[in-house]
Amino acid sequence: MNFTATLKLFLVLSSFDQN
Repeated sequence: MNFTATLKLFLVLSSFDQN
């Protein structure tokens, strides 16, 4: 599992959560 990919996914999910 790529740590960078996981971080990106988490950031995207957080963005959707804020909306």
